[in-house]
Amino acid sequence: MTDLTQRFQQWADELVDLSGRNDLISFRVTRTSTVIPNEDAVRKLLSGESLLIGQVVDLELAESKKAATGLIRDAIEFDEQQGIEVLKLVSGFASWKSEKVSNAYAPLFLYSLLVENPGTPIGKIKVKLVDDEPELNPVFLLHLKRRVGVEINQDALEEKLSDGEDAVWGGHYYSNAPLHLS
Repeated sequence: MTDLTQRFQQWADELVDLSGRNDLISFRVTRTSTVIPNEDAVRKLLSGESLLIGQVVDLELAESKKAATGLIRDAIEFDEQQGIEVLKLVSGFASWKSEKVSNAYAPLFLYSLLVENPGTPIGKIKVKLVDDEPELNPVFLLHLKRRVGVEINQDALEEKLSDGEDAVWGGHYYSNAPLHLS
């Protein structure tokens, strides 16, 4: 990286909230920003399929419908007004003891989701992964570097990720993988 690029990255990093208020460090399932998709939907999304939101979560349940409606509405609003994709499928979690973060529980992988047909009724909304390659949670990596003094070699980890998440973590972490605004 050039000096200027490094300086811009440092300035950007300084703007990141590393406190317990940031869902990418202190993840909490909420009624308005989290939907837990069924496992079949997660598999289909990861294989590249577009799904109706009703295939992801049971819209017959009032609580699920309310959460999905709020989640989709907010994702569309962020995308249209700020050009930011905030709808994510999260996978794998790290937890640790921390005096600075009361709920130290961070998603490891983030998959951006696209609302394909904004403006349609909730039952007709379709979502699809933007990219089938996960993004390592950049806020968690920054937290590890700044607050814990641990730096992850991103190049080595991304090279290992090309073999799939199982090659890195060796576990089943897709069950209860939430859709979440971040």
